[in-house]
Amino acid sequence: MEALIAQHLSLSYGHGANSALAVEDINLSIPRGEICALAGSSGSGKSSLMRVFAGLMPPTQGVVQIFGEAPNPKRHRLAFVPQNYGLLAWKRVRENILLPAHLGHDIVDTDFFEEIVQVLGLADLLKRYPQTLSGGERQRVALARAFVMKPDLLLLDEPFSALDMATAERSYALFRSLLAEFPTTCLLVTHNPREAALLADHVLLIGGKPGKIIADLHSPSEQEIRTILTQLA
Repeated sequence: MEALIAQHLSLSYGHGANSALAVEDINLSIPRGEICALAGSSGSGKSSLMRVFAGLMPPTQGVVQIFGEAPNPKRHRLAFVPQNYGLLAWKRVRENILLPAHLGHDIVDTDFFEEIVQVLGLADLLKRYPQTLSGGERQRVALARAFVMKPDLLLLDEPFSALDMATAERSYALFRSLLAEFPTTCLLVTHNPREAALLADHVLLIGGKPGKIIADLHSPSEQEIRTILTQLA
């Protein structure tokens, strides 16, 4: 079964004469277990699509299916990591990680929580608040919050964009090891060709205004992705 399908999906903002298309006629399919990157420049509609896929807003036209059904956070184990990580400043790291479980009234798998915390190197940070953490530490907290849900589909919106190059490189390796140890279907939004080529099996390139899928690539090189995106600039 396909984990995520979009058919003839369009999304516009505003109403009437003031409306503007963000993305137009998006068609994509992501099989269960695949790591897919949606890569494109800023303003191409990547983040708008992620909000639709996460069930946070409806498309203007078209169909989205998560495991054969309309997106429903209550029915599907879907984890969404926004670009700003979405951590609550007034809650400690432990509370932030466990927040989705508590909101969903789920029973927390304590052993799994401890395993995720150890793998991500967060054991000594659990009593701290997000504003006292570095960018890399906040990112790891956001990943822990996503993985502790044992998601069937993981949506990541530019999760490495706020990191310096050295921290990002370490995060790439950590992310790959996480997915190897705790496999799931993943859609990763990025503007970075290296990130897309390094982390994903399948890369969809989006460009233009409104955004459209302009290439569907399997195991592409960084240079192949960079060349196509440069041609769109």
